[in-house]
Amino acid sequence: MDSRVQLLLNVPQTEMASIYRDARRSGGVLVSTSLLESFGYTVVEALSCHLPVVAFDLPALREHDSHGVDYKLVAPGDVLELKDAILALHA
Repeated sequence: MDSRVQLLLNVPQTEMASIYRDARRSGGVLVSTSLLESFGYTVVEALSCHLPVVAFDLPALREHDSHGVDYKLVAPGDVLELKDAILALHA
């Protein structure tokens, strides 16, 4: 698994936008497994790049509009519901 995971630190916004758009073009989804969010920048940035998002239903994430992009919030900690939501985007 290590060969398929990259740790990105201090990535410029333009490069992150490119990463999100590449993920969208290849049929990807941003999956946020955070159980505590104060704002949800990652989710907002992904949605702004039209990358679908699946995340735990946290108060801070409920505040954001999907702007027509697939955006599914599931019960916090329910990884089976998280999995089902991801798979539903590719059905």
